[in-house]
Amino acid sequence: MDEQERIYAAISMTLCELATARHYAPPLECAAFAKGQVPSGHTQAECVEALSRSAQFWSSYSGYLREIPQLCFAFRRWSDIDVAKEIYRNITAEKLALVRFLTEREKNAVATQRSWAHANQGLQDIVQALQTTSTWLSGHSDTVTTAINRNLQSVRKVFDQCAL
Repeated sequence: MDEQERIYAAISMTLCELATARHYAPPLECAAFAKGQVPSGHTQAECVEALSRSAQFWSSYSGYLREIPQLCFAFRRWSDIDVAKEIYRNITAEKLALVRFLTEREKNAVATQRSWAHANQGLQDIVQALQTTSTWLSGHSDTVTTAINRNLQSVRKVFDQCAL
């Protein structure tokens, strides 16, 4: 923080203290500060000179001017703690979103696995039925072939007799 910023902060804090006390009106030279405007270096000097005319005003101003670095350090620490809390909150929110995403993905994977297991069972049932049918056909094919050959021979005999 440069000197002009320290002076500005000390004046602002002094005027804030005076406004809180409500028993003292700030010097007219400090009116620009009271309105929240950013005054020039010349206006700062006039305000500081006006504050120096009152022992109580000067005591407040000089105390704030001296304490500004420590106050900034303390406020920076609080600010850093707030930033750390915000980062932690954001990370926690991200972790929760990740856990929700993973949970949903796991539910979908389980549903897909059940669907595949059901389809697999259906395919196994079909394969079993085909094997049973194939075995039955293999066992009966000789019987069917023999019966067909006998019937064909009977039909041939009938045709042979008809042809004579």
